[in-house]
Amino acid sequence: MLLALFIPAQIKARIKSATKGKLVASALVLSFSLKVTNDFIEDQAFWAYSVFVDAQAFVANGMSLPKGKTMTLNLSAVSVQEAIQTDYARVLGRVLQ
Repeated sequence: MLLALFIPAQIKARIKSATKGKLVASALVLSFSLKVTNDFIEDQAFWAYSVFVDAQAFVANGMSLPKGKTMTLNLSAVSVQEAIQTDYARVLGRVLQ
């Protein structure tokens, strides 16, 4: 795994208390956005899971980030809900070679 969203137990407890059992995605507006830059000497291939990459939706798709380029990730409500309900939500995964 290259990148995952992890929400600490204390924050999860507060979120669950605030939403009173409703799905977090419909009860609260939680937004996670980050920029990823490929600073390696070659293009990087990976899998994107339930995320918007530069405003394009990816459910479970292979993609590549060219060397020297930057992309913006916006996590979907599915990723946020998964991170709250489980230990983490996978965002980017390695492509095995």
